[in-house]
Amino acid sequence: MEYFPDNKERLKPKLTLSPKLTALLTEQGKNNTYLHHIKKIQSPDCSFKHGDQTTDHLIYDCEILDKEREKLIAYKSREEDWRVRKCELVKI
Repeated sequence: MEYFPDNKERLKPKLTLSPKLTALLTEQGKNNTYLHHIKKIQSPDCSFKHGDQTTDHLIYDCEILDKEREKLIAYKSREEDWRVRKCELVKI
């Protein structure tokens, strides 16, 4: 899994699990790609028509989450360049 590449690293973060976090980590949340996969909607497309609405798309590219992403970029950019790997996101 991209968020926890090995078991030792998986045990380090003190994460409070919630349905939303679990959905994000397993990529089985309310994104259009998953809903299309389970045949709840007809298309996996993003509302802004910029490709499939996957978890990666929502985290890194989707216009819907621009404000939230700007906060995340500002926080992470103090340490390193943006477009960090997913395993770095769970350390925030």
